[in-house]
Amino acid sequence: MQTSRPFEVVFLTNFSNSSYRTVPALAQLADELDTHITIVHASQPGGFAGPVSEARLASFFPDAGTYRRSSRLNFSGDVVEAVKQLGRQQPVDLIVAPSSDPLGWPRPLHTSLRSRILRECHAPVWTIGKAIHSAVLNRRTRNVGCWVDLASPDTSHITAAFEYAGKLEANLHLLHALPEIHEGSLALPVYYGKPLSEDGAAKEIRALLGWMPVQPQIHIATGPMTRVMPSMARDLNLDAMFVSRQQALGGGWNSRGISSAIDRCNCPVFCCTPSAKAWRLRRGSRFVAQETAIAA
Repeated sequence: MQTSRPFEVVFLTNFSNSSYRTVPALAQLADELDTHITIVHASQPGGFAGPVSEARLASFFPDAGTYRRSSRLNFSGDVVEAVKQLGRQQPVDLIVAPSSDPLGWPRPLHTSLRSRILRECHAPVWTIGKAIHSAVLNRRTRNVGCWVDLASPDTSHITAAFEYAGKLEANLHLLHALPEIHEGSLALPVYYGKPLSEDGAAKEIRALLGWMPVQPQIHIATGPMTRVMPSMARDLNLDAMFVSRQQALGGGWNSRGISSAIDRCNCPVFCCTPSAKAWRLRRGSRFVAQETAIAA
């Protein structure tokens, strides 16, 4: 009988502080799920290349070899193209891409790496911002959050959150924000057809779910997502948050960056794409295995 494959995770690293801060969280994920990790570094023109880059890649996250197995890919060129090439060679279930370390002044017309990956690749993106504490990154997953937008037809992130929480036997929290109502605001088209009370929103959320194996808790607050999501993540002591691609991009499909709500959350965030295939997760079992190296 053919056995199911492991959960395929691609970890993008540029050897920055953010990359090293991500290692404990990825190790925790590999402890909890049957995971195969591919660590990818793309050398841009004029950057580290050849033996120097290969040596840094070989020494980065040395404990990765203690899981089911791990691979390392040193790619010369654009990192998004590297992910696309890898996706043609093997399944990719999750792309780990932490926020970049700040370098100089922000560039107004610069498109962030994470937004490019979300727009151009099919796999969900796991990311962390600068508001996260190291203690959150290496503790067992107990509370999983999922942001619900009743006006959006994309519910792929809700399905992924249910499966993730169910497999890890974690509590699932569905989060929603009601719009702030001011004088004259009800005349705006944005309010048409939307529930404006907690009871109404909770009723619609329950109707949206149907039957699910995990019974979620529903939390509703008033205000913009950029303020409510980080606040709820902190108050509920979430270990992970699930959002849709549209929610992650904030400004929409053509957004050049990730919503500030994502980077202000004090827990890792899974940004799911509507075209991503359904996850089939298995519990992890850690054991020493042979590492393999891939050259591009």
